[in-house]
Amino acid sequence: MTDALEQARAEAAAAVAAAEKAKQDAEAALARAERLAADAEAAPTTCLLYTSPSPRDGKKKKKQ
Repeated sequence: MTDALEQARAEAAAAVAAAEKAKQDAEAALARAERLAADAEAAPTTCLLYTSPSPRDGKKKKKQ
């Protein structure tokens, strides 16, 4: 029975270690997401887009 108890304790310790690692990974992912969100908020919100008339635009106007 002692061997079974020791094995159960070892498995529990491994599970705790895995849970702690998962928590650290989740905290790191959250920190990265928060940095990305802050960067997105700081990014310029104005976008100027220039498009020159396309040759197709001239064709459409001639047909009408």
